[in-house]
Amino acid sequence: MVEALSLLNKTLVKVEKGNFKRLWANCLELRSQVWIQSQEWDKAAEDLAFAHKLLDSMHVHDNLFIRKWQAVLDVNKSKSIATHHKLATEARH
Repeated sequence: MVEALSLLNKTLVKVEKGNFKRLWANCLELRSQVWIQSQEWDKAAEDLAFAHKLLDSMHVHDNLFIRKWQAVLDVNKSKSIATHHKLATEARH
């Protein structure tokens, strides 16, 4: 996890500097997975919220991945799977 976090942090600096919003959001989504694995819930939520903000005006499927990881985060924090079921139904459509 340390290596992944290091690589993602270095990449995030480059994509932010280049203003590559989609790549930036993808890196934040990936980093949120590291935070979720480490049970760093606040950091994961922060990365996912910013990734969502970056992609909000774009009409790309990447938002579905961000919402998926938000659902995973919610399940881990609240131990409720309601959000997961809603997102799974949306993904099937």
